[in-house]
Amino acid sequence: MFLLTKLKKNNMLPIEKMYLTSRRNRPALRNREWYKIRELKGIVVHWTANESKGANARRTRNYFNTADRYASAHYNVDDHSIVQCLPDHEVGYHVGGRYYKPIGKKIIEGTKLTPNYFLIGFEMCVNKDGDWNKTYQNSVELAQHLLNKYNFTVNELYRHYDITGKLCPLMMIDEKPWQEFKAKVNAGLSFQLENALKKGYVNTRDLNVRQGPSSRYSITRVLHQGDNIEIYEQVGNWYRVGDDEWLHKNYVKITFEKKDGVVVDPTNLNVRSGPGANFPIVDTLEDGTPVEIFEIQGRWYRIGDNRWGYGRLIKIIEVKTGRVTAPYFLNVRKGPGTNYSKINKIQRGTLVKIFAQEGKWLRIGKDEWVHGNYVEIIE
Repeated sequence: MFLLTKLKKNNMLPIEKMYLTSRRNRPALRNREWYKIRELKGIVVHWTANESKGANARRTRNYFNTADRYASAHYNVDDHSIVQCLPDHEVGYHVGGRYYKPIGKKIIEGTKLTPNYFLIGFEMCVNKDGDWNKTYQNSVELAQHLLNKYNFTVNELYRHYDITGKLCPLMMIDEKPWQEFKAKVNAGLSFQLENALKKGYVNTRDLNVRQGPSSRYSITRVLHQGDNIEIYEQVGNWYRVGDDEWLHKNYVKITFEKKDGVVVDPTNLNVRSGPGANFPIVDTLEDGTPVEIFEIQGRWYRIGDNRWGYGRLIKIIEVKTGRVTAPYFLNVRKGPGTNYSKINKIQRGTLVKIFAQEGKWLRIGKDEWVHGNYVEIIE
C-alpha cells in the first residue's frame, strides 16, 4: 500500500529555549507530575493569526508568558528563529476544546483528558514584517525534526483544525495546501511514506531488480513470473519498486494506475481507516474536495495512508497538469475572477492540477482558482 523509504538530514535553525515562567500557561510549574504528556501521539501545526508588525516568535512567547487566558504552544516559528516555550514532555494549552473531530476523539479515546496531554504544538508566525516563505520553510524543518525525533511519519502530523475544527492554520484549511505542506515535511523525514503510483505484476519468467534505472547497475534480487509489484517512480523505461530497487517496464503488466477524483457528497464524505463502514471515521471531506485514489477494494477507494472513502461518493475525473509561469508568485482566489478574495500564493514553477476551467480561470482545488494566462499546460 505504501513504502517506507530512508532519507536525509535537515538543516534546521537552532532552537532557542525560552521556557515560560507563567504558572498559568506553563501548568507543570504548578504540578509537574499531573501536567506531563501521558503518551505522545503526534505534532500539531498552528498559526498565530497575528499579522501585526513585530509579532514574531519571541513576542509570541512573551504573550504566552503574560496572557490572561490559557494559551501556550511548545514552539513558535518565524522567518529567522525557532523559540521553544515549553519542554516537549510538558502539557501546553493549544488544542483543548468543547468539541473534537474524529481524530481528536481517537487521540483521547479511553481517557477523560484533553488532547493537550498527548500532542506537541507549534505556532507559525504571520507578522507582516516577516518573510512568510522563510517562516513556512522553517516550519517544515521543525515538523521534520519533531517527527524524526519521536519516530513518527506524516500520519502523526495534524492541523489544529483536524483536532477541534478550529480554522487554524487558516492558510492550510483547504486540503491542497495542507497536503503540499505534508509532502514537503515528508521529503525530509528519516523514513518517507510513499504511495504507489501504479500496481502490476511480472510477466516474464525471471526479472532482475537493479540498484538504479539502467542495466549498468548491479542486480540486487530476482523476481519471478506473477510476482506482484508496486511502482513509486518512473525514469525513462525503468520503474522504481522499492528503496533503490528498479526494474525494466517492458516486463511488467500494469493492473492499476493512480487516479484523480473529487468528493460528490453534499453532506461531506466520512473518511475511514479501512475499506468498510465498520472502520472508524478518521476525518471528513467537504463536497468538491479533490482526492487521489491509490487503490480500489470493492466499492471503497483508498485516498491516503489508512484513509478510505466510499466509491459512490467520489467521482473519478481526468485532470490536466500545469506549471505556474508568473514572474514570482501567482495569486490563488476563492472564485474565477479578480473580484474574489485572495486566499494563497504559489511560486513560479509550481506544478498544479487543473480540475475545471471557467473562461480564462482554472480551478486547481476546492474553491481555488488561478488565471490561465500564468499557467502553462504540460500534460
